Amino acid sequence: MPMHMQPFNVDEVYAKTLAECLCTLYNEATLAKRRYSLHQFILGARGAYPVDVVAMLQQLNVPYYEDKWAHDLSTGSWPVEVDIPRKSNTSIFADSHPADYDWRFTATNIPVLVEALADSSRGGAIALLGTKTLFSPLYDKGAQVTLFNKSAALLSDLRKAGYQKGLVEWDLREPLADGVNKYQVAFADPPWYPDYYQAFLQRASELLVIGGTLYLSVLPILTRPSAVVDRADILQEATQAGFDLMRQEPGMLSYETPLFERQALSAQHLSCTDWRLGDLWIFQKVRRNAPIQPQETPVGEPQWDEYRIGTKRIKVRVKLGCEESLFAYRPADPTGNVFTQVSRRSPFRNQIDVWSSDNQAYTVSRPSILKLYLSELERDSSLESVVDVLKKNKDVSGAEGEELIALLQRLVQ
Repeated sequence: MPMHMQPFNVDEVYAKTLAECLCTLYNEATLAKRRYSLHQFILGARGAYPVDVVAMLQQLNVPYYEDKWAHDLSTGSWPVEVDIPRKSNTSIFADSHPADYDWRFTATNIPVLVEALADSSRGGAIALLGTKTLFSPLYDKGAQVTLFNKSAALLSDLRKAGYQKGLVEWDLREPLADGVNKYQVAFADPPWYPDYYQAFLQRASELLVIGGTLYLSVLPILTRPSAVVDRADILQEATQAGFDLMRQEPGMLSYETPLFERQALSAQHLSCTDWRLGDLWIFQKVRRNAPIQPQETPVGEPQWDEYRIGTKRIKVRVKLGCEESLFAYRPADPTGNVFTQVSRRSPFRNQIDVWSSDNQAYTVSRPSILKLYLSELERDSSLESVVDVLKKNKDVSGAEGEELIALLQRLVQ
């Protein structure tokens, strides 16, 4: 018996638009005397979250079949992945992390984008704004490519892989100090939120020469209830930044479903592979950008300390002020250890103090003591040896020690 799914987005106008979209897909399939799979409905749902798509299909009583690409785990028709494997076409890098809004292009999409950028640049300089997975294939083709990314750890991954040039550590919410007006092509893949779009458009305008080309990843119209308005705002911001829209290519960008999102979907009893598509908007810079107010740090964006254990990334929120005297932890999501909605709109996101790349999220007191032992694990210490050290720490009570050990075991499993 399939589980009845509850939608994440309950806005009435949004639900009506999603229903119309799914009915159109169903009618197309019927006219073609075909039956769509669940994965086909999800791919055609213009960015709607898979849980919302399934909930609406159930509400509309629209038939579909399941396959390995998308299926309901609660029916038992497909094997449940108890330990969801890490899957990545970008082995240079450690795992994607939800706090970084880190979705990466699929293995089939990367060569297409690389060729498009190389052709557009005509030998000129290419700027990548956050799009780390395109850097190494462009570099290997001999392109003059520079990656601007705020993650020192991810840039270090590239350097360890032998890439020493063309890497700039920069928070793209801040004006650039160098490289202004010297690039022929820029590719920007910001987190799909208005404040990030504003910042990335400003940086792209600073980098590009007049006549230069900007490739911009844009959220599809059913990504969230505000997506239509957000897209209109993006176009307005682009105009203010000195760009004219040349063309749109809906669904041109395809993203891997990262481990953290697969965990979130699995917690909702749904398995769905590589469903996320992005629209590609292509602009030409036709004038210098108009001055705007300096970009402020987006509301709710915390600072994190990061620890790596193998390819897993564990982030601990930087907290100011006094800590509680005793260590304790609890899931940040009321449904369990896995954070079920990675969107910035989640009401529980600001309760996360510890967040792993496999999407375990916890609220903790006294994070400093946790950081101490995560540092030990990061230095290649075994969990067993760290536990031995912890048990001998006289500053940690017996109850605290048990809590710490339990959390460390969950985080590194």
